Amino acid sequence: MGTGTAYMSLSRTLCTPWSILIFVVFLVACFKIYNVDDVVPSGVIPLASGNFLGEKHEKPPYGQQLSLDLSIKSPDNAVLHDEKGAKDAVMKIAKGTGMNILSIHSSKLSPNGVSIMAALEDGHITIQTWPEQRQVLIDIIARGSKIDLKDVSSRMADQFKGDLATSTYSIKRRGKFMPGDADDDEAVGEKHKQLELQFSPIEIMSAHKFKKPLYEKQSPYQHVAVYEHDDPLEDEPDRMTVTKTLFLDGVLQSNVDDEDKYHETLVQPAFIASAVPPKRVLIVGGGEGGTLRETLKWASVKTTTMVDLDADVIKASREYLPTYSNCTGFGTPSCFDDPRTELYTEDFIAWFDKHMGNDICEKREEKKDKLYDVIVIDLLDTEELPEGQEWAEHLYSELFYKRIACALNPLGTIVTQFGEAPEQDGALPPLDRPFTIAELERI
Repeated sequence: MGTGTAYMSLSRTLCTPWSILIFVVFLVACFKIYNVDDVVPSGVIPLASGNFLGEKHEKPPYGQQLSLDLSIKSPDNAVLHDEKGAKDAVMKIAKGTGMNILSIHSSKLSPNGVSIMAALEDGHITIQTWPEQRQVLIDIIARGSKIDLKDVSSRMADQFKGDLATSTYSIKRRGKFMPGDADDDEAVGEKHKQLELQFSPIEIMSAHKFKKPLYEKQSPYQHVAVYEHDDPLEDEPDRMTVTKTLFLDGVLQSNVDDEDKYHETLVQPAFIASAVPPKRVLIVGGGEGGTLRETLKWASVKTTTMVDLDADVIKASREYLPTYSNCTGFGTPSCFDDPRTELYTEDFIAWFDKHMGNDICEKREEKKDKLYDVIVIDLLDTEELPEGQEWAEHLYSELFYKRIACALNPLGTIVTQFGEAPEQDGALPPLDRPFTIAELERI
C-alpha cells in the first residue's frame, strides 16, 4: 500500500505543467547537441541539403536517363580499384556538368572494383567498376532535361579512362514531356532545344547499343548526321552487325545495308517505262548519291543534272557513305565526279527559274533542247516536312508539279518519292489486268 501511494505521488509530481516543460526543453537541447542530420553512415559524404518533405512536388513527371556500359582500355587502370579516386571522379563530372550532389556513398567490392552511389538534387548516379572484365557500368537518372548526357558520357570516359567508341549506351527520355513544360524565356528555350538534341536520332540514342557519330553538323538548313552503329541481322535478329545510317534533323533517311532497295525501286521502273532511251535526266534532291548512281547505270544517259539544296549532305555522303555514289564499273569511282554529272547545290526553285525560265510552259517547244527524258524527285518524306515552312509545302504543291512537268519531254517519265502508301479501305483490284481510272482515283 505504501509503495502504491509513493508511485501515485511521484506521478502527480512528474505530470505538473512545469515538469513537462522542463522535459521538452531537455529533449530540444539534446537534438541541438546531437543533430540527427549530422549522423551519416561510414563512406557517405553529405554535400548539400534539400527540403524534400516540405517541397511541393509540382514539376512534371519528365526526365532523362543515361545507361552506359563503358569499355576500359586497361585492367590496370588505378581508378577502377580506388574508392576515393572513383568518388572524386564522379564529383568532378557532376561539378562540370551542373549536377548538384546531395550525398555520395562509396564501397570497396570483393575481390576487385568499387561501387559509387550519389544522390542528386534531381536524380541519382550509380556506378560499379569491373576491372577484370574491363567494364564500368553507369546509370544516371535526372529530372527534366537540363543535363547534357552526351557530354556526361564523354566526361565519364575521360575520368575512368574508357573508350566510348567501343562502348554500348543509351540516352532516352523518361516520363512524359509536354511542350508547355519548357521555360518560355527565349534564351532558356533555345538552350532547351539544344539539350533536346541529345535524344536525337531517337532510333540510335534510345537503343542500348554501340553507336559512333561519324559526322555531325548543323548546316544552314538542317542537322546532318551519319552514325556507325550496331543493328540486328535481318535473318538472324539475335546477332548484331555494324552498319551506317544517315539522319537529317534526327529523321532516318537511309541505311547502307538496304539503300539499294529504295534507290533502285525509285529509279529503275521510271527508266524502263520511258518510251525512249533516256539521255537527259534531272534529279531533284538525292544528296546521298544513290539516285545519281542508279541513273548513271544506263549507258544511254548523256547528262544527269542533280540539284540538291544542302552541300553538307553531299559532303557527308562522299566521305562516310561512299558506296551510295560508287559508279565503279560503269563510270568514275565517285558518281559525283562522273563527266555525265552536272551537280548544283542550291534551292531548286531558284535553279529552275534560272535554267528553265518562268516561261517554260509557254515556250516548251522553243526550249526542247533543255527538256528531260526522266525527272526523279527524291525529296523529304511528306510525313516529315517541316511545319510552317512555305518552301517545304511548295515542294509537293500542285503548282510545283505543273511547272516541273513542263520540263519533261512529251514521251518522258517523271517519278517522285511520296512517302508511305496510305492504308486501303478495301482489297486492291486484281493485278492480272490494268487498273481502271476509277480504281486509280480510289487508290
